[in-house]
Amino acid sequence: MQNRVKGGAAGRYLQKIGLSYYVRVRVPPSLAGIVGNTHIRKALGTRDPHEAERRKWSEVQRIKAELARLSSADPLTVSAETYRRALAANPGPDATENEDTQREVLLAQAEIRAEQIAEQKGPEAAQQWYTLATTDRKTVGELVTQWLASSSYTKQTRRQHEQAWKGLRKYLGGDCLPERVDDDVAIAYVETIKLSGASYNTQRRKLNSLIGLWDWLALRKHVARGVNPWRGFRLSNRNSGAREALHGRGTPRAPQRVALVPRAARPDPA
Repeated sequence: MQNRVKGGAAGRYLQKIGLSYYVRVRVPPSLAGIVGNTHIRKALGTRDPHEAERRKWSEVQRIKAELARLSSADPLTVSAETYRRALAANPGPDATENEDTQREVLLAQAEIRAEQIAEQKGPEAAQQWYTLATTDRKTVGELVTQWLASSSYTKQTRRQHEQAWKGLRKYLGGDCLPERVDDDVAIAYVETIKLSGASYNTQRRKLNSLIGLWDWLALRKHVARGVNPWRGFRLSNRNSGAREALHGRGTPRAPQRVALVPRAARPDPA
């Protein structure tokens, strides 16, 4: 038996099913097709109404943050994520015949969608979309969550790292695979950081967070070791953020790495 818990703010977002309590958040109509439902529901792991009331707010905040992310993300990136989740729910060669058929249908639909994107935005955008839609690898966003969950960073440092990733994700138009972030992307993004008007310390924190993240990705073999696209930038109040050394490209003067990785941004050992 399902019952919505009534009682103003005290019962808001709560639903009782049987003896257990769940948090229940309405999905905006514009996102219902992406989420696959009109509401998001999550078990709170308690039968006590007072404990459910206490636990619900952190879950509501998390769910609303995810809905906000979906609202601001590039529609193509969101649709690729939808395909990827659907494919993950339908295993590959070891699945039953019916599940294999469903997977083949999803892959065929993804190919059709990629062809449409190629006509609208070109073959490069189509290839990026198809790769993100059909991969079984983790995206940068998923890896950031894993990075922070496995670390011993303070709450403040964790928040700074999250903000640095959110800024990059917004610039890219959504989540992506690690290999999408190359030298060219890093150079262009650092230029936007430099032109943002933020203080030198804020710019440095953002860049150091990305350096620390890519070092961690390299340790976990998600990217090649020794190639961190965020290293080697000069940040100052006068410079435009141009990089002194581009992994062997160009003819730089003596490398000057002024954006060093502080202790808090270094990846934790495995």
